[in-house]
Amino acid sequence: MTDSPWRLRRIALAWSLIASCTVSAAAAQDKPASGARRAASEARSGAEPMEGSFAATLAIIEKNSLKKVARRRLMESAVNGMLHDLDPYSRYLGPEEWRRLNTALAGKFGGIGVFLDIDAAARRLRVKYLLAGSSGAEAGMAAGDQILEINGRSTKDLPLDQVLEVLPGPVGSEVRLLVLHPGAAEPVRLAVERRTVKTPSVRAGHRDDQGRWDYLEDPAHGIGYMRILRLAEDTVDDMKAALTVLESRNLRGLILDLRENTGGLTAAAIAAADLFLDSGRILTVTDADGKESFYDARPGSYTAF
Repeated sequence: MTDSPWRLRRIALAWSLIASCTVSAAAAQDKPASGARRAASEARSGAEPMEGSFAATLAIIEKNSLKKVARRRLMESAVNGMLHDLDPYSRYLGPEEWRRLNTALAGKFGGIGVFLDIDAAARRLRVKYLLAGSSGAEAGMAAGDQILEINGRSTKDLPLDQVLEVLPGPVGSEVRLLVLHPGAAEPVRLAVERRTVKTPSVRAGHRDDQGRWDYLEDPAHGIGYMRILRLAEDTVDDMKAALTVLESRNLRGLILDLRENTGGLTAAAIAAADLFLDSGRILTVTDADGKESFYDARPGSYTAF
């Protein structure tokens, strides 16, 4: 029996959603093993000699390295090296990176509602666009603005990851900015209140005349367009809301854009794929002991078009 083109498209969709999702898992403790079994395992792997070599290497580096490096950083580098040898998708996240990831996946944080990139010529932060109704927009910021200072700190050659340490903050607090508007001769100082910012994980290709995302890309042919930026807690709800609107506008086909998707939650990837699948296996997970977990599709809500 040959798969129909539509079935193949559904399979490709499920695979794309799963492939774009990164899984973050906490390290689990080893399962108990008998003394003989554990000893035999260590003898085969040479675990004890290598553990001693690792400790000795760490001590030598700390004693003799011309550049003093904190032990935590050395240990994190070692862990990252081990994970790199496992596969290209595993990476250790330190406490700060873990906090940022959780904030991004929650989709809510205290900020001013601006999205930034780097002005390569000026080597400064630049406002790419603002969320409608954000405190940044209300303060007079606009797309194309250069942010010269944040709380008195120059942004020249400041990496974006360091910006994330100073620009967001507690809701209700204030951030002081020195901003140069496009075409202006002099910068202006702005005091902008941080508010709860909800960053959408699902976007359309353009906005309507009221500033809302318009997911119907081609009204004449009933073609919708939905770009999924990450797989977060709110992704499936945002997709359902957009699809409900599209169905009322005679949706006949849908483009799902997963380019530059930053990954996210496995559960969100499964649920997103399940929206468009009536049956079949979405994902199989096999652990180190060979135990398998299955995630099967239920009758989908959006399979008619």
